[in-house]
Amino acid sequence: MATIDNPKYFLFDTETGGIRKEMSLLTLYGHILDDNLNILDTIDLKIKPDDGVYHVNAQGLEINKINIVEHDRIAKPLSEVKTRFKNYICGWSLNQKLTPIGHNVRFDVKFVKTHLLEDWDRYFDRRHIDTASIGKFLALSGIVPKLKTYSLSEMAQALMIDVNEDSRHEARFDADLTLNVLRNMTQLIKGSNK
Repeated sequence: MATIDNPKYFLFDTETGGIRKEMSLLTLYGHILDDNLNILDTIDLKIKPDDGVYHVNAQGLEINKINIVEHDRIAKPLSEVKTRFKNYICGWSLNQKLTPIGHNVRFDVKFVKTHLLEDWDRYFDRRHIDTASIGKFLALSGIVPKLKTYSLSEMAQALMIDVNEDSRHEARFDADLTLNVLRNMTQLIKGSNK
């Protein structure tokens, strides 16, 4: 697996049962990327608690629109997912630590460290690439207009990327949109240096 090119980054998104890290981690979707932001591999996880007791709140489920009954039918137990995720990350971080990428990625890192990979720091660089922060920097530099919230949707719209709002807050959709936003931002920066 890790012999294809030299992986550098793990771009990912999660959906959870709420904003407190004690809430259930429900999904994780991510891409292993090379230096050119090409996708080398993808992982898609649906997670349910081993004991069957979900820790969620109405606000969290309203945002991500996850139907817990439907989710529970296809999700795998947390203990099984932990093993799968650790093996996956170990395989891709043999030669170097991966740099995490996401939109407001600290939130996602917190949940993954709490629920899936307690020894996160063994496999991941402590520095992150956060498209929300990059967006603010681009606005400060005058490369993109100043935005109200620098949400993923707002960033995509500023970069002329079509957004299907009905799909927002699905880990797969948000991870792919984050990748498109990051690719567009890198092109803007390259273009401004000419």
